[in-house]
Amino acid sequence: MDDSRYPQSTNSFYWMYQGPLVNLQTAINNSNDANEQAVAKILKSYFHWHMTDRWGDVPYSEALQGT
Repeated sequence: MDDSRYPQSTNSFYWMYQGPLVNLQTAINNSNDANEQAVAKILKSYFHWHMTDRWGDVPYSEALQGT
């Protein structure tokens, strides 16, 4: 049997920075609602947790500072 049980579609974490993490950082920066900011921070932490579990060290404090 040559089929793998694990998907091998991508080995890169860059799509998370280009998609959901940029959107969450925008919500944190532009929202005036403390509850909305808190939810965005929790989700941002969740994505970083998932990325470090899967790929090890990834950019954190240096990330998401560009335009």
